[in-house]
Amino acid sequence: MKFTYKLKTLIFCPFLFLACNNPKFEPEPGPQFEPIFKVNNQLVNLEIQKLIKTKSLFIEGYKTRVDDTLDIFLTVQLINVEILPKNNDSLVAIQKKVASKIKNLLENPLQFKAYDVVIIQKDTVKNLLGTMTSEEGLSHNRFNVSDL
Repeated sequence: MKFTYKLKTLIFCPFLFLACNNPKFEPEPGPQFEPIFKVNNQLVNLEIQKLIKTKSLFIEGYKTRVDDTLDIFLTVQLINVEILPKNNDSLVAIQKKVASKIKNLLENPLQFKAYDVVIIQKDTVKNLLGTMTSEEGLSHNRFNVSDL
């Protein structure tokens, strides 16, 4: 009986080793994919503030599987923009400049395939029931890395 157990172990272990060391095996990517910048976050914020004044800035990368490919994109949320351009062309132009600036501040400018730039208005109101925050997306544009 001990011999059979040892034989099974000797047969099973190489298969386990091969399965664990298979270079073709790629784990499913996680949804978040953090950007790696050449500079610190404060400098990134300062550079964006030169283009458009915001109360805050939120940047996060994502990696999602779409069919047989990976959609790797960076979302830039410009929260509570102080002066919003009146016409749509000016708004899109500023969003494109923001995406381009972010791309150039990355350690690897090709880290992301696309850049989503979203302008968001957040309002917080205190009332008898507590604090309520409302959020409204005012403009959302996606720019492919090849267009920046």
